Amino acid sequence: MTAGSISRILFEVWDPFDVNTNESLADEYDDYAKLILPLMENGADERAVELALKEVEDEFEELRFDPTRRREAVFAILKLRARRL
Repeated sequence: MTAGSISRILFEVWDPFDVNTNESLADEYDDYAKLILPLMENGADERAVELALKEVEDEFEELRFDPTRRREAVFAILKLRARRL
């Protein structure tokens, strides 16, 4: 599992800024992936990962976020980690 693979999931699945139709913005979530990677390396559960993404969303409270996409991203990240074990 790498920050890049997490960033790709955030771009394709979570995408709270609706930029994933523009491949040139694929690095939009790199910084957030770098926050998630240590959680995953330390065995974080789905609640911890979801909370981390929710905290990012809360920084942009003027925007509306889809909790379903957040959950789907969490499960995709956890699935990625499970494949690596």
